[in-house]
Amino acid sequence: MLLKTPTSIRGISRWAGVAFLLTALFLGLAVLSYDPNDLAFFTTNVNDPLKNYAGVLGSWMAFFLFMSFGAAAYLLPLIGMMIAVSALSSKEPPHLWKKLAMGLAFAGLSALLLAAHSIFRWDGLLAKINIPSAGGLVGQRIANDILARYIGGKGTLLLLFPL
Repeated sequence: MLLKTPTSIRGISRWAGVAFLLTALFLGLAVLSYDPNDLAFFTTNVNDPLKNYAGVLGSWMAFFLFMSFGAAAYLLPLIGMMIAVSALSSKEPPHLWKKLAMGLAFAGLSALLLAAHSIFRWDGLLAKINIPSAGGLVGQRIANDILARYIGGKGTLLLLFPL
């Protein structure tokens, strides 16, 4: 039976930190260079060559992130980089799954806030990345289908105002 020593756990956390860092950099490149015309999902006039610096995979990943989290997708590479720095700089085994869950919860909360605060004018951003809501589907579903349905518009405003 192979026992995990503190040295091997530290090595695993370093590899995980490098993996998170590379993934976060790739996602950052994909999200920042996203162009909805790179994919034939919304248009028949597809960019040739692609404008996304991360290629076809980056275009699809950015599309999925923007549809899911809306403008909060810009936060996901930063969250990944923070997890990577934490894993690389920690002397003790980091709890990466807890940090990843917290990061996704933060992105979901950000999506909710973006979708719920319709007082801001998101038209330019929505047109640029071609999404229906500033909070993406996650924020739109939480804000409209759950909160607005069960506590109403004014209750949602009172709940989200302190945030």
